[in-house]
Amino acid sequence: MAVHTIPIRGTEQSVEVDSGKFSDDYYSALMQEILELKVNKRSSKFGAMKDATEAMLVANANERVEELYAEKARRGGKKAKKSDNTAEETEAKRLAKIKAKDQVRAGAIRDDKGNLIKVSKVSAAEWTRVADAMLAGPDGDALRAAARANLAAAAGLKFEGIQFTLNEDPKKVKAAAEAAAKKKAEKAGKTAPVPPQKGKGKGGLIAKHN
Repeated sequence: MAVHTIPIRGTEQSVEVDSGKFSDDYYSALMQEILELKVNKRSSKFGAMKDATEAMLVANANERVEELYAEKARRGGKKAKKSDNTAEETEAKRLAKIKAKDQVRAGAIRDDKGNLIKVSKVSAAEWTRVADAMLAGPDGDALRAAARANLAAAAGLKFEGIQFTLNEDPKKVKAAAEAAAKKKAEKAGKTAPVPPQKGKGKGGLIAKHN
């Protein structure tokens, strides 16, 4: 038995729990509850729960058990981070998505019914799910190594002596100005002025006759 420091959610505080004060029966019941949560935690390989078959759920549970035996499922007392290197993980995920899209274009990946699919018809969320699964799979280390290489190459780039200019998009400039005017008017309790519209058809002037 040991003393555990448990973070209190929503605060910077924590509380100590001495498991040595539990009876054997209560400790066993507590471990049962915790292990049920750990074993049933779904990996990123799953999509919607409604699509998970019994075989998939059993396989997932066995994987979680192996993680527990390997002591990979530790929380460490703080909210788990996706990666110690956010830039590396982001780049690795980008590369994974590129690889997945290449496989779709080559016809190597199809939908659940075996039909060919188009890259443009797959949602961003679905690409992210697939990329997460790739990073969690056997190709994860290779993707992260490629990501590190890309980041290292980018960090070594030098732009000495290179001059360039950038131009603002007139549409974005206009939209920003209109948004600022609207916000200012709302703050003053007034309605933002409506820009005058150009008249349609022929000239809007009325000729005077003597």
